[in-house]
Parts: sequence; structure tokens; C-alpha cells
Amino acid sequence: MAVNDVGMHMPEAPKHWCSLHSKFFPHWQFLRGFSTDFNLLHKFLAHGIESWPGDKRGTSGLFATRVAAALGYDEIVLAGVPLDDGGHYYDPPGHTPPMSHYSGQVEVWKEYVPVLRGKVKVVSGNLMKLFGGYNGNS
Repeated sequence: MAVNDVGMHMPEAPKHWCSLHSKFFPHWQFLRGFSTDFNLLHKFLAHGIESWPGDKRGTSGLFATRVAAALGYDEIVLAGVPLDDGGHYYDPPGHTPPMSHYSGQVEVWKEYVPVLRGKVKVVSGNLMKLFGGYNGNS
């Protein structure tokens, strides 16, 4: 499963591609060459994208994690979801990101940690701390 723009960088199309930002899917699809061999999932029905019911709060990473758990994924590893204000992989060197909304998102994630613990491995940042660190079985 890919989350947000990472799906356009994967060598093979992901089986599922999740985002809270449906307006970007046409761009990402274009950059992939209009590949349609994956399922686009979004919380809200937009641009012909399949919607997903449930909680409307949280980050795209949380949304994708909830979808993966609901779909019965055997292994869910969150990489590149640090839940901090460290910026994005596409930011230029030396860029100082503005204060983001992630600090408020920590509280939303905290609600889901008890349900997701044991199903999810986290490998970076504040999110890893919420799940008690990475031990291969977080």
C-alpha cells in the first residue's frame, strides 16, 4: 500500500493507494502514466475515487493504517510517517518547515494505538515512540 505521493515513486503500482488528499490523485496518476492497476482509497468520494467510511480525523498515514488493518493485511510497517515537524523528503536542503498540524495529530493517533498495537510496526520518529519503540513486533 502506498500513502500520498509515495505511490508515484514505487517501481510497481501498489495494490492499494490511500490519501486524504484526493485532489492530488489525478496528478499522481499522470506521473505514473495513468496506471489504473491499483485501488485508490479516500475517506470522501471525489474524482471517482472509492470512499472509505469511518472516522474523519487524523493523517493520511493513520487512514492508510486503519484501511490496512480492516483489509486484513498480515504485516503493516509504517516508514516515513514520523509524525513530527521535520519536513518532507521533497523539501530542499536547509528548508525549515513551518509549524505543522502534526502536534495536534498525536492525540488522534493515541486513540488508535491500543487497537493497532501488535498489528503495526513503526520505524521512525514520534510515531515510533507512541507505539513503544521498534522491536520488530511493536
